[in-house]
Amino acid sequence: MAFTVSSASFTAVGNNVVHPLMRLGESVAVAISGTYDQTIHLQRASSSSQLQWETIKIFNTENATEAFSYTIKKDKTYLRLVCLVDGGGTAVVTLTDGNNVTQSFKDRNGRTMYEFDDEGFAFNVDAVNSARKGVVGANATVVERGNGVINHTRITVTNGVMDADITGSIGVGTLAYTFPAGDILIVAAKMDIGITQGDGNINSDQPDVGLGTVEATGAITVLSGGGSGTFEDIITGSAATNCTGTKTVLAENRNMNILTGGVHTVFFNAADAWAGAEATGTFDGTIDIFWIHLG
Repeated sequence: MAFTVSSASFTAVGNNVVHPLMRLGESVAVAISGTYDQTIHLQRASSSSQLQWETIKIFNTENATEAFSYTIKKDKTYLRLVCLVDGGGTAVVTLTDGNNVTQSFKDRNGRTMYEFDDEGFAFNVDAVNSARKGVVGANATVVERGNGVINHTRITVTNGVMDADITGSIGVGTLAYTFPAGDILIVAAKMDIGITQGDGNINSDQPDVGLGTVEATGAITVLSGGGSGTFEDIITGSAATNCTGTKTVLAENRNMNILTGGVHTVFFNAADAWAGAEATGTFDGTIDIFWIHLG
């Protein structure tokens, strides 16, 4: 199961939270905190009916901050936390399941070549061909999946910053990713990005946002207003809902060739007749690019 969080606040006997179905070998992190005087059981059930629960561990230290990790011993297991004794207060509980590797295959030098995890099958690009990995931009992390030829790149941006201050009618952008050298075919792309103002001047603005191979610049109010289309040649610009963090989700089939001598960069871009000056805004979210390295 991919990354999942189950959480609740316990204030009475019988309060419980059930974590979704898990597989053999997966691990779950248990966390309990708050001001409380309770006895809380971590339990497991091995059938979808969930009629019988077996206690794995008991937490009964008043006001304790608990952290515990449990590895699933049997396929199709459900976990839950349940309050069985309540002496007052509120306990905040969470069960967190990460993206776990369930099986991996190594070469004779001990390098992981490919593996199965909760999201499916993936080659280890580092081992297969490290020269065919791109470079992620600032304030971002990247996960590369594929075999070095057919690839899925996921970029996660946290507190990204535009390269220019927002004021008046202007296009702005920031580098998200640079493809490796060679001939590239972009098959499709998706973005799930939100802009969060910092100065309170553009809360209700609905800028035109998209992905392009060139950074947006100049006195424009939409991304098609400059750059001969390169400000939005990966994902065509569309109006955001606001600039208070609501994410804009866009996806596009592209089949776009970038030859060896072409521009290999990916920019998140925005343009608008901005309502006010903004120097401290940020953007957050994910960008997925599906692409082929043609050589």
